[in-house]
Amino acid sequence: MCGQEFYMGQVAGLWTQTLLFGLYVALFAGSIYILRDKQPNNRFYLTTSIAMFILCSALMLLNLTQFLLTPEFVANSQCIGSLCVSCTLPQTQTRLNETIIQNFFNIILDFVFGLAQIIADGLLIFRCYILWKEKKWIVIAPLVLLLANTACTLGQAGCDIIIYNLRREIPLSQRVPPPYYIQISNLDSAFSIATMPLSLATNLVASALIISRILWMAKKLERTLGVSAGTRYRSAVTMIIESGAMWSISIVVFLITYFTAPNYHGIPGYAMQQLMGIAPTLIIVRVGLGKSIESQPIVSTSNASEFSRSGSMAERSVNSTSALKGENRWTQLSDVSLATPDAESMSRADIQGPPPPPEKWI
Repeated sequence: MCGQEFYMGQVAGLWTQTLLFGLYVALFAGSIYILRDKQPNNRFYLTTSIAMFILCSALMLLNLTQFLLTPEFVANSQCIGSLCVSCTLPQTQTRLNETIIQNFFNIILDFVFGLAQIIADGLLIFRCYILWKEKKWIVIAPLVLLLANTACTLGQAGCDIIIYNLRREIPLSQRVPPPYYIQISNLDSAFSIATMPLSLATNLVASALIISRILWMAKKLERTLGVSAGTRYRSAVTMIIESGAMWSISIVVFLITYFTAPNYHGIPGYAMQQLMGIAPTLIIVRVGLGKSIESQPIVSTSNASEFSRSGSMAERSVNSTSALKGENRWTQLSDVSLATPDAESMSRADIQGPPPPPEKWI
């Protein structure tokens, strides 16, 4: 039945988004508590967490409102590629009004989603900047990709504004849209298709840089402080959280669904909007708890040798203290023994016993 698949995809997408938003609310509350309690001066991560939560909440409310205000459009549409058309012809006035509402909400969604995308990708690039302290130039590549993605997002929003104005001017009696409308729609589709691969490329480059740095730092920790010091940073879960790979995986799933089953692209699309906020919030929680890789001290080779020398000196000091305690113990025992009647015929050396071995005094 025409329109049934698109309707089911929209309902399932909203249900998935609502479920993920509930998890996101709990995670956001935990991040705020951790940052205020353990790192009250870290305003950057606190501001980022609050901004992402506001934007992701706005995305969910906009999607839900758009769904409720356009029942005819949702229940009577079929997507062919990136274009969703009506299942019935000729188009009714109700359908036209709901199409205009859809176009209006698309403009707002473009700006909100684009801003959230910039913050999420920007946090990953900032993580690269923090981890690659000696080679800060390494963030140039993801920065260029982020700027290109931002330009495409603004281009898409501009096209949606033009489409919204044109759709209001085209009368219902005009069956065939003007050529300019078709050109702008094609350009809007091109910008829409370009934003996701660019965002994916930004995330993949940033994630690869973060994961490679984590492996290098974990290896250095193992070399200086022992194998157990860097083992936990080699786990797959840690790398996925630290690098924000969850956000990249959701983009891949969305792109596959977008081109293979366009009627159901709303399911990964709506889920992606919440994972875009969950992924950076997980990073912020690890930073607040002091479990992120940059929170761990990296001991250099020279520091490690100094640590070993100081450990040897401490061990010698402990041995010397133990020897001195031994002398006091033998002295106390000799005093008690000399107080007994049978001790007159015994020498002090016999009572004290043999002296401590010489190596204890070294």
